[in-house]
Amino acid sequence: MDGLTLITSSIDGSLSIVSSRGSMGLRFCKK
Repeated sequence: MDGLTLITSSIDGSLSIVSSRGSMGLRFCKK
């Protein structure tokens, strides 16, 4: 991925990936 990529993990187990591009935002939910 280009630019800064921020990966955060929530307490509920979901994984959020946010890119500095703005339009690119992915959210993954692990069950």
